[in-house]
Amino acid sequence: MKQIKWVAILTGSKNSLKGAGFFLGGLLLYVIGFRWAMGGMAAAAKQAGVEIDLQKVTDIAEIMSYGMMSTPGVVIDDRLVHCGGNPGSDDVQAWVTN
Repeated sequence: MKQIKWVAILTGSKNSLKGAGFFLGGLLLYVIGFRWAMGGMAAAAKQAGVEIDLQKVTDIAEIMSYGMMSTPGVVIDDRLVHCGGNPGSDDVQAWVTN
């Protein structure tokens, strides 16, 4: 019984730390926003020699209209090309040159 109680305490602590991590991550995104990710996408497109018009979309109806179920995502010319994470520069270069 002692061992089960000890595991439950660790599990509770782990969940508390995960909650704190989610809170901290959310706070950082609120403060910093996705400027760093958008800057990376703009730099990758520039490196590929392609001029882009980069916009941040926050309207939930517009986000859902693309069929996006997880964010962040990337829509190019009204076509969803990526969702659920930040894309790498190689991905962005491939998207803007095709």
